[in-house]
Amino acid sequence: MNQFIKTKRLLLEPLTPDHAKLLYKPFCDNELYEYIFWEPPSSEDSLLELFKKICKGKSPNGKQLWLNWAARPKHSKDYSGFFEATIEDDKAMLAYYTFKPFNKMGFAKEGATGVIDYLKQNYTIKRFILEIDTRNRASVRLAESLGFCWFKTINNACELKGFQSHEFVYHLE
Repeated sequence: MNQFIKTKRLLLEPLTPDHAKLLYKPFCDNELYEYIFWEPPSSEDSLLELFKKICKGKSPNGKQLWLNWAARPKHSKDYSGFFEATIEDDKAMLAYYTFKPFNKMGFAKEGATGVIDYLKQNYTIKRFILEIDTRNRASVRLAESLGFCWFKTINNACELKGFQSHEFVYHLE
């Protein structure tokens, strides 16, 4: 069961389809997608459909548990980012997005720490995994500041915006 996560400055709310209306505008920022293969939502309805799918909480085959949170500063109604965890067996793949007005404020690290702590307390996770485009220096710095260690590099991981993308895989055990 996905629950609220509270950190010193943030409230991470379990994602619901109702968040689509609130998060549509920040998710339309093209810079958010510079290092990932997703594109901005084409409409609020398309974001709503995506949120309905991922809010089911598990993959269609039932092998993965999907947990997602919309993050905002505790004393604000403006959302600062989005966090996700995909759990399969004893591993958790993490992802995070910080919306532009909240960059370089430490919210990504604080939110990711909150998610990791929550998962450690509520699930049997032996390994946390981050896959990061090799050009995304900010995410590499964040991973290392969280205690993640480089595990391997995947060359030609995917085609991203017309170019071959390489990815670093980081682990935290």
